[in-house]
Amino acid sequence: MKLNRYVGVILSFLAIVALSAPLSVLADDHSDNYQNATPVTVGLPASGDLESNGDVDYFSFAAAEGGTYVIEVTQDTLDDSVLYLYGIDGTTNLEFDDDSGNGYAAKIEWTCNESGIYYVAVAGYWYGSRGTYTLSITCTGVCFSDDHGDDPSQATTVSIGSIIDAEIDPPEDEDWFRIPAEAGSIYSIEIRLDTLNDSFLYFYDTDNLTMINSDDNSGVGNGSLITW
Repeated sequence: MKLNRYVGVILSFLAIVALSAPLSVLADDHSDNYQNATPVTVGLPASGDLESNGDVDYFSFAAAEGGTYVIEVTQDTLDDSVLYLYGIDGTTNLEFDDDSGNGYAAKIEWTCNESGIYYVAVAGYWYGSRGTYTLSITCTGVCFSDDHGDDPSQATTVSIGSIIDAEIDPPEDEDWFRIPAEAGSIYSIEIRLDTLNDSFLYFYDTDNLTMINSDDNSGVGNGSLITW
């Protein structure tokens, strides 16, 4: 007999697995490709360093349809910068800028027409340009796009053994997930924290109301873990 169970969770990272493989550590501060782009939160600056000739730093951010975003580089030791904005496929170039910001700094103003994850690449104007900088992304208008629903009717279905990325934003956000379960099987539901400093996990029965279990910090650090 198969059942659908619901997980109501405040989290940064949910893994329905017993163990997770360690993440590889990159020598570069930010990846040179969109597949490993550094996630940034709109409204929070991110520092970067172009350490070598031809270095490019990729970042990703969540944008909401109708929101107007200002993506800007503030140069520290970097003397000249360029910005590329890519679409949700990571390859379609939507915008480019050289020096619309302060001095030789790059700046893009863009209105999103489809909610999703977008990508920004920071590079030097010259092949040999090196140095440190700060990337900031701000938004006006419609700025919030929820990655997972806030109630059981909008729960994201999760396959057993899969790993799901998630973000709590704004602070009162909740993310709900639905898992298919079979009688007699043992399941481990775990949150691995990224930028979120603490999580709480709730596990509900098929009626979406009866709480089977809850957990605060039985996982790694302040992460949550339920075995059922």
